[in-house]
Amino acid sequence: MALVGQLDNFTTGTVDISNKNSVNSYNISTASCREINYKFKPQSINQTRTPGYTVTLSATIQNSINFSKNARDIINIEIQSCPNGFCLSSSSLLCDCTYTNKAVNGSIQSCNVTNNSVTKQPEANLWLHGTNPCTILYSTCPFDYCIIGTPEILNLGNPDEQCASNRSGRLCGNCLTNFSLMLGSNRCRECSNNSLALIILFVVFGIALVILIFALNLTVTVGTINGLLFFANVIKIYQPLIPHFNEFHVLSQFISWINMDFGIETCFYNGMESCGKTGLQFVFTVYLWALILLIIFLSKWSMKLTRLMGNNAVPVLCTLLLLSYTKLLRTIFSILSFDKIYQMSNPDEISNNTDEMCNTSLVWSVDGTIDYANDCHLYLAITALLVLTFVVLPYTMLLLLFPLWELCRSKCTNCTTCYIKLKPFFDAYAGPYTDSFRFWPGMLLVVRIILAAVVATKAQNEEDTGVAPLGLLVAVVVILLTALFLKAVYKSPKLNGLDEFFLICLLITTVAIYVSKNSNDSSGVNITQIIVFTFAFVCFLGIIAYHTYSKEIVKNTFKKVKKATKKVSIAESGSSIKIDDNMSTDEARMRLPTVTSSVFDTSIIYELREPLLDIQES
Repeated sequence: MALVGQLDNFTTGTVDISNKNSVNSYNISTASCREINYKFKPQSINQTRTPGYTVTLSATIQNSINFSKNARDIINIEIQSCPNGFCLSSSSLLCDCTYTNKAVNGSIQSCNVTNNSVTKQPEANLWLHGTNPCTILYSTCPFDYCIIGTPEILNLGNPDEQCASNRSGRLCGNCLTNFSLMLGSNRCRECSNNSLALIILFVVFGIALVILIFALNLTVTVGTINGLLFFANVIKIYQPLIPHFNEFHVLSQFISWINMDFGIETCFYNGMESCGKTGLQFVFTVYLWALILLIIFLSKWSMKLTRLMGNNAVPVLCTLLLLSYTKLLRTIFSILSFDKIYQMSNPDEISNNTDEMCNTSLVWSVDGTIDYANDCHLYLAITALLVLTFVVLPYTMLLLLFPLWELCRSKCTNCTTCYIKLKPFFDAYAGPYTDSFRFWPGMLLVVRIILAAVVATKAQNEEDTGVAPLGLLVAVVVILLTALFLKAVYKSPKLNGLDEFFLICLLITTVAIYVSKNSNDSSGVNITQIIVFTFAFVCFLGIIAYHTYSKEIVKNTFKKVKKATKKVSIAESGSSIKIDDNMSTDEARMRLPTVTSSVFDTSIIYELREPLLDIQES
């Protein structure tokens, strides 16, 4: 800037530059063109939010005399807005992320306005997206969707950089273009429709599962798998809290199969997205139910099939229902779960309560690109509510309250037909338990519902790091163990001890999960989990071996029965017996065959019983 005198020559003086009510004075002490450094201070934060915003500054000379040729006294400044997600600090007059870090409870280590990036804390399960200057979207990232574990530098203008496994979109809920979701994991990959041949594998697997349960009598009526099922179900429910769960390949596969999950990471069809994948969770379960119901129906028409199935049709159906119960429960909760995305766009009013300065929107937690109860999620939510209302809750209440119905039968004789039809179904579950604990199967179903609900609402809470679900699980396991230690739950002490073993494994796993969430080094915790899962797997193999051995004993016993029946001899008076109508009663009786001896050994009938169902007399 230069000052020009009356004769159009350079001169000295003082210049005032004003931005509305703000005035800065600059002394030009030499008669020459001089550079002036003016620090612009916005009068309003809005001046930095709109790209291309122009501010007009006025330049005047103190004690100047106006001539006909006035110098230029207007300066127009175009203000460059802060990058998306950054905002101008009123104290430093620089773009920073102070307000963003306050909103996310200090989960940001540092920020760099030059490349529009922030560095998150290593274990921060956080999703961020700067949509405009001074506007930020943030939320807890769904399980296994975001990159976690190392200090991550991400561009607030490109939120896909924080997504793991080729995911993209809001809350990393979708896949990248031309990628599809995979079965058995949350990963995305380029897929083709060739994998639709897996339908044949699913059909064969369902038939094989039913045959295995029939052949080995692996039913809830025997009771050997009840503790294992509860252990595997709870582990699967708590999977979002277990660090590096999928890294235990064989053991995690074992847990997944018991929970009716495919477990193997593979494509299914090109373009599979969250709605399609979630809907498929119902299909296999319904297929298994239909298969066993078909067998029961055909048994009424085929005597050969009836003899083949024996009395196992109802126990097998009950076992399949219990196997699929937790899968249905997890699917329903995943459909009905939601996440909140917070939008903060008014840093001028930062307060201690960040919720007061944020707008929130509800999205489906499985796919954050879909608003809650919109599009395909609406149909899934209706289906989930119908299954919950007409399948899950009635099934749970029946097992929990049927013992009370049995006690009230003497006073209330209504609906006797329903009672008679439902009693074999209930007895299949209550068979291994003592009369005082026939409510035990129903109570464990209620426990599953409570644990699944708590995990669904609290597992991703950054403040308690899963303390509430883990504390609840410890309390539940201690109560169950106390009841089992009293030796009053199962008729067989062996079954009692088997359940105690699985509950102790569950307790050790719970403590290990808590330690891993409060420790920087999780290697020791991972080893503990591997050991516990290995013990459970070996015990499962032992159960299979026991049932195989027991089946061989029963087969040999039936051979003894068949052989014994051939020894029954009946003495006949002749090759043919003729009885005349005029014959007296005494004469007719004399001509009838006489049984001389019966050598059937009834002592071997006891061997036909399932050994673990025997009640040991005290």
